[in-house]
This record gives sequence, C-alpha cells and structure tokens, in this order.
Amino acid sequence: MNQRGVTFLEKEVAGQVKSSFPLSSLTTLGVGGIAEVCVWPSCVRDLITLSSLKEESPVRIIGGGSNLIIHDGIIGGVVVCTKYLSSFSVIRETDKALITVEAGVPLAQLVNFGLKYGFAGLEFAVGIPGTLGGALIGNAGAQGEAISDLLQWVEVVDEHHQIRRLDKNDISWGYRYSQFKELHHTIASCCLIMEAVPLTIIRARTDEFLKMRSAQPHGYKSAGCIFKNPEGTSAGKLLDQCGCKGLKVGGAVVSEAHANFILNTGDATATDVLALIEKCRKIVFEETGYLLELEVQLFSSLE
Repeated sequence: MNQRGVTFLEKEVAGQVKSSFPLSSLTTLGVGGIAEVCVWPSCVRDLITLSSLKEESPVRIIGGGSNLIIHDGIIGGVVVCTKYLSSFSVIRETDKALITVEAGVPLAQLVNFGLKYGFAGLEFAVGIPGTLGGALIGNAGAQGEAISDLLQWVEVVDEHHQIRRLDKNDISWGYRYSQFKELHHTIASCCLIMEAVPLTIIRARTDEFLKMRSAQPHGYKSAGCIFKNPEGTSAGKLLDQCGCKGLKVGGAVVSEAHANFILNTGDATATDVLALIEKCRKIVFEETGYLLELEVQLFSSLE
C-alpha cells in the first residue's frame, strides 16, 4: 500500500493505523512478518471503510491471534485487528440470555459471563484464547459442541460493503468449518443464545473441559492445535504413534505433552514452523496413510 492509501486510512478510520507493524506481537505463536499497514477499527463504520479497499489491496483479519500462522517477510495490503470491536450487551429472560457481541470480544469474556450468571453453552470454550469472530469463522468447539450451536444471527459487512444480517441457517457449518472461510464477508457482530442452567452444573462442565486441556502444553507460545482430527481418530494420537513428539526445526518443536501442538521455544520463525508441519504431515502419511488437514489458518506474504 502506498503512502496515499495510508493517508486515506488515517483520515477515514476512527481507530488506530500503523505502518510497518510487527505481526508476531499479535499472535499466540509469536511468529510472523511485518504488516505494510495494520489497522485497529473501533466501529462498524471502520469495517465498511476497510471493506471498500478489498478491490485494490488485500485486507486480512486478526482476532485474538490464536489458531494462526503468519508467514515471514512483508505482509502486503492491510491487516485488521479486531481488538477494539468489543461491544457486549445482554437481554436476560427467565430461561435464557440473548447476547449481542462484536467480533473482537474474547471468548473468555463470554465463558466468564456464563459462569457468573448461570447461562450455559460455552463451557467448551474455557481456556481458548480466541475472539468471537475467529471462533465463528473456524466454528470453534470441543467434544462435539461448537459455537454455531448457540448462534441466532451474524451481522457482516458483505462484498458490496453493506451491512447484512444472516440467520444461522443462511450459513453452512461443519467440523472446524464455516462458510465464512469462502465468503468475502467481514464479521461485525452476532447474537448468541445461552440457556439458563444451575451454576453447579455449569461449573462442573467447565471443570471437565479445563481438566481435558490440562494435558495441553503450557509455558511456551503456540498456535493451538495444528491439525484437524481425522474421522475416527485424533491427530495427536497419530503424531504420537509416528514418533513426532520432540521433532524440531530451528526454534520450533513438537510438544512432548501433546503432539498436535508446535511450540515456539523463543526464536522460531514462521519458516521453521511451516517446515516442521510439513515434516510431520509427511511422516504420518507415509506411516499411516492419513493426510492430516490443517486446523490453523495461514497468512501468506504472497496474497
């Protein structure tokens, strides 16, 4: 993006605009290149302005920075961080709560709301560091549950730079998949329905998910699970059986605690991580016939 484009953004966007911004600081893995321009929108109007640039320049979205690997080098176009799209409102009824949230609201905030006031449905999200927008794009979930189960509607900025409201059934959903991966829409906000349930039940279910995640690695930066689970088995189990734990490329290493996690030991690059991913995929395919599919999203410098 040239200086004229940067000047346009600084004038038209209410949020922050920064040039030559290190994207490694925005991801949980801690790798990635330099954004030509990084923008932190503060309102839906900013999203509309940014959407209008898509015909001239790539526009890519970062939420909480988890489940994401950003390539090294210069990341062209505009990178949008939804951190300040954080509006959160609730309508409480006797048996449920209707929660309207903007794309940048952390999942942890929604989990804590349920724990505090007795509304269920997002216990599976405890310990997941992402935002609502990213969770919808990847249909985040665990143990057969998913964010789409709670969804009533989503408000987006569409390919014509207009605000549209889509019902849940207007969108295709699947395991770690939503149609938003193909649609040229930007998620602005959504409405979730959480059912009123006794707090003792919600706390017990939350503890179950925390216990499940206690086996995951701690103390190092990671992107979360690298691969989707193939039908009938788990990626972590296959990687473990094939001896991938402890494999290392540069500063990236496969976790000894959970083989579906790649850790940044301190000086990893995206190139290291991607090389290690391909090494693991090749080993598993050659030994088992399973071709593991990525769960993490990639930001390429070539887009």
